[in-house]
This record gives sequence, structure tokens and C-alpha cells, in this order.
Amino acid sequence: MNPDPLVNFLRQYSPTAPPPHPGLEARILTGTRPQPRPVWHWFPPVMAVAGLSLWLGVASAQLFQPSPAQVADIEAWVEASWQGQDEFLALH
Repeated sequence: MNPDPLVNFLRQYSPTAPPPHPGLEARILTGTRPQPRPVWHWFPPVMAVAGLSLWLGVASAQLFQPSPAQVADIEAWVEASWQGQDEFLALH
């Protein structure tokens, strides 16, 4: 016998458990399974991401426009590298 009086008391006076409900297991499994969201639930987040992406794309395109001097320098570098002029490449 177990010397712990609490364990002895609980074993002696524990009530019997009621019988389980016939559909309880199915209800628990159905309730814990994730339910798919309807398509219209995805519409607002998708539109928000698309709008943010479009805004960031337009903003970055306007932000990183090279100046006319930078464009001329890039064109000169491409032309010099195409023709194989090493002195231009060494200066820049």
C-alpha cells in the first residue's frame, strides 16, 4: 500500500467518471483542425501588400535617378571599357 495519505484518500473516495459523450472525440478533432479561410478573407492583405510594393517601387525609381553628370560619366566609362582604354579605367 502507498504510505501517502492523500493518495490513499483519493483512491478510496474518487468518484467514477461519467461515460463519454458519443460524438465527443469527433467534435474535439473537428474543433482543433484549422478551418480554411474563404478567398475573400485574403483580398485585403493581398491588396495592401500589392499597394505597398507598387508605392515602394515608384518611390525607389524616383529616388535613384542618376544626375546628367553621372549618366555622362557612366556612358564614358562604358565607351572606354568597350574600346579597351585602360587609362580611363585606372583614373576612375
